[in-house]
Amino acid sequence: MPKRLSSKRYVVGGCTSTCSLNEAALGPHWSKTLHAWYEEGMNDFLMEERARGQGLNVSHGAIGRHRKNHLIEADSVQEDESMAELDDVSALEAILKQGQKQIKSWKVTPSEYFKAMELKYRLTQGSTNDAMFAALAGVGAEEDEDTGPEEVDGTLEDPE
Repeated sequence: MPKRLSSKRYVVGGCTSTCSLNEAALGPHWSKTLHAWYEEGMNDFLMEERARGQGLNVSHGAIGRHRKNHLIEADSVQEDESMAELDDVSALEAILKQGQKQIKSWKVTPSEYFKAMELKYRLTQGSTNDAMFAALAGVGAEEDEDTGPEEVDGTLEDPE
């Protein structure tokens, strides 16, 4: 049997309804029980054995996936006090930046990242892109003015 893991405090993050160990799927009692077992340092096989002994049918694979994808060590979560002063758009931008930093490990799930993008667009009503489009349109208009024939004294002259 695999050895016991070390005891650690965990925070659940990004656990969606598709996870079979989601609190909504298990109920609050089983969710708290399994979370306590994770924190005690039980390995996946021991947790599966204990859960089945108590009438809960979960696989060690589901337990391992939940541990890998949804549990974050509480000590690794850093609180940023400046985040408390953010407005809604700035908070969403911080979420997006966090998603960009963690894109390989996805502590922020892809669906959460894209939801944040959608919310930012809704809150700003696309104004972040409007500035870019206006700048591009301005550059295009300047090019049109520079490429036409020159006008001298109200008549058009051929630049050649």
